[in-house]
Amino acid sequence: MKSTNWMGLLLTALLMFALGCLGKKEDKTISGYSAASRAPSSGSRARPVSESTIDKMTQRQREKLDGKAAKADDLYQKGRTAFNGGDYEKAISLLASSQDMLKKANETYFSAQIIKLNNFLTYMNRQWAKDLISEGKALYDDEKYEAAVARFEVASVKDPRRHSEIQLLLSHTRQTMRKIQQ
Repeated sequence: MKSTNWMGLLLTALLMFALGCLGKKEDKTISGYSAASRAPSSGSRARPVSESTIDKMTQRQREKLDGKAAKADDLYQKGRTAFNGGDYEKAISLLASSQDMLKKANETYFSAQIIKLNNFLTYMNRQWAKDLISEGKALYDDEKYEAAVARFEVASVKDPRRHSEIQLLLSHTRQTMRKIQQ
């Protein structure tokens, strides 16, 4: 009977810890990522790593994770630089590689960074779509309709939430092309 009570107390303590009811220790920082970026967002479904899991890691395991985090952070920084330079394709490739590296290293441990990268990838695709729409409109104005259609089609894939707007642009451009061909 005593072991049942002990197990119940342990389960209750673990549940309280998981819900954040118990005091939190200071978050350990992984190189290149701030402690704030490791904390899961409020809407996140990812499970944070318990402090006991971190404490049980050997020094070698932590060093291995730190090394992978440093490589992933390097890819992240290069991706941001490419994004700021307008090279969306390279930026997205680098950030996706960074995210994959963190997933392979320890998806639970790096859950907050993975979510952050996913959000940034979404933002990049939306920015890319915005630029493609602008390019498409400029090409339309220059009467380069086929090139405009190509830009609009790619933009539709990059930002599906603007699908209706882009479909109107595509329809208008194709209609103009048909009028010219007649």
